[in-house]
Amino acid sequence: KMLYQVYGNAFSYAFQGARLTVTEDLDVSQFSLDTTSTGVWDIAKVLLYRTTPLTWLGFLLGIALPFTRDPERVRQNRVLFTLMAVNALAFILLIGLAQGRNSPHYILSSYVSVNLLAALGWLSALGWLANRFPLRKVQVQYAGLALVLMLQAASALSFFPYYFTYRNPILQTAGWYGEYPQKPYGEALETAAQYLSQQPDAADSTVFSYYSRGCFSYFYPGKTISFRPYYIDGEHNEDLLNNLRASDYLVIYYANQIQMEKYHPFINILATVEPLHVIWLDGYEYVRIYRVDTLPPEIFEALANL
Repeated sequence: KMLYQVYGNAFSYAFQGARLTVTEDLDVSQFSLDTTSTGVWDIAKVLLYRTTPLTWLGFLLGIALPFTRDPERVRQNRVLFTLMAVNALAFILLIGLAQGRNSPHYILSSYVSVNLLAALGWLSALGWLANRFPLRKVQVQYAGLALVLMLQAASALSFFPYYFTYRNPILQTAGWYGEYPQKPYGEALETAAQYLSQQPDAADSTVFSYYSRGCFSYFYPGKTISFRPYYIDGEHNEDLLNNLRASDYLVIYYANQIQMEKYHPFINILATVEPLHVIWLDGYEYVRIYRVDTLPPEIFEALANL
């Protein structure tokens, strides 16, 4: 049983995207790799979504590194380019081909490699430019580097305090962001917690929240109950209703849950009631908050038959 849990969870995570307690089934015969380019392209798009235009340009400049004319740097540049390019591509292929969770944090190594290669590309380009002005070589190089760093920081810090919410302005202008390009990571849940913290008797209240642990609970003085994914599978209605009745507030992480079809019946039932509060971020609806004691009996009846 122990080996079943260890290896079963490993395979289930890799090919089904969750632990056995969530998938509740381990059908090895159904395991497969994505033999099309769709999964790889989806992951590659995430990398494009989450990198700045300066990173794009720096990466293109970095492609020229192996072809440098400097005999002292040519071998070093080729080794660095190969290592970073292979590392970035390997994680994109690995996650893109596996039939599991295609989450942005699984390719963080690719981000590091792409950004390092972009940085080297900019350094090389600025060095080349500085050589065109021998009398001002140092000033040109440092001024160019400072300008690139300031523009890069300004682009990224505009989304502070988050980072996975970054959207490349070129792709955004091109209309690539009609829907959420990737599932959120708990952003705006702390805002929901801060809002509910201002309600009367917050310290003595209970909140039934999706992604409650950390994202919400660290910012809320009262008690939190975690909304488990299997509560809406039609076989755990009693658990869902018991937790809902034991709570003062229900927090729906709309930005995440609306992207998964299994949550649509649950969200549609609650959509018939006006939320207590709705939180928007960067033009997207992220969180819906309901006060449980204002939910009509029809809502509980519908959830019982979910």
